Amino acid sequence: MAIDAKTVKELRDKTGLPMMKCKKALTETDGDMDQAIDLLRKEGAKAQNKRSDRENNEGIIYAAEKDGKYVLVELKCETDFVGKNQDFINFAKEMSEQVLESGNTELMDQQYKSNPSITVSEALQELTLKIGEKLTIGKVKLHEGLCGVYVHHDKKQAALVKLSGEASLISKESIQELITGLCQHIVFTSPQCKSSDELSPEIIEKETAIIREEIKDKPEQIQEKIIAPKLKKVLSELCLLDQKYIKDNKKSISDLVSEVGKEEGKELALDQFELLVIGK
Repeated sequence: MAIDAKTVKELRDKTGLPMMKCKKALTETDGDMDQAIDLLRKEGAKAQNKRSDRENNEGIIYAAEKDGKYVLVELKCETDFVGKNQDFINFAKEMSEQVLESGNTELMDQQYKSNPSITVSEALQELTLKIGEKLTIGKVKLHEGLCGVYVHHDKKQAALVKLSGEASLISKESIQELITGLCQHIVFTSPQCKSSDELSPEIIEKETAIIREEIKDKPEQIQEKIIAPKLKKVLSELCLLDQKYIKDNKKSISDLVSEVGKEEGKELALDQFELLVIGK
C-alpha cells in the first residue's frame, strides 16, 4: 500500500527517527502506526545488541540540581562526534531530571519520563537506532544536602562534593566558593579516597614496592629510613583530605574546610565526594 507523507511525518514526530526509516517501517506494517512503532523498537533492540561488543569510551557527564538534590549522569557513546549530538545531550538531561524526580539511580527499568508507555531501556534502544552507535548509561550518582557539582568544560569529567552541615548553608557565598573549589580540585587531582584509612592494603603494598625498587641500590639501613616518610608523602597525594589545595598549596583540603567552617561559625567536614570520568 502507498504510504503518504503525512503518515510518515506523524511517525517521525512520535519516534524522532529519520523519514526513510519511518517510511520503511510503515510500508512493512501496511501503514499500521502502532505496529510500525513496535517494529522500530525491535529494530532498536537489534541494533543495540549488534553493537554490544563495541567499546564506547566517549560521551558526556550531565549534572543537575533540584530541591537540594544533586545528580551526575554518565551517558556513553562510541565517538566524540555523537557526544556533541543534541539528541544525545537532551537524553542525558532527561536522565538527570528523571533521577531527581524519582530518587532512584537504577534507570533502565523505570518508565521513561518523556513517554511513560516505554521504559528507559526501550528509549535508549530507540536513540541507538536513530544515532547509529552503541549507547549506554554509565555511572549515576545522587546526593542530597549540603552539596555541589562541577562539570569540566569538556563534559568528560565531573565531581560532586557533600559537606556536613545544614543544606541551607549553600546560600552563603563562602560555602558556594568552597564547594566549587573542592569539586574543581577533585577533577584536577583525581584522589582515590577521602582519607588514608580508606586506602586498600593493595595500594599501600603497590606504592611500597615502587619505593623499594627506586631505592634498592642504597644500603638496607638507609632504605628503611627512607621508605616511611616517602610512603607517607605518596599516600597523602592519593587521599583528598591530605592533598594540598590547588588554589593555595599551603593548605591541605582538611585545613581549608575547617577554616571556612570557622569563618561561618560552623563545624564543617567533608562527608563524601564523587569523581566521574568518561570511560573510566
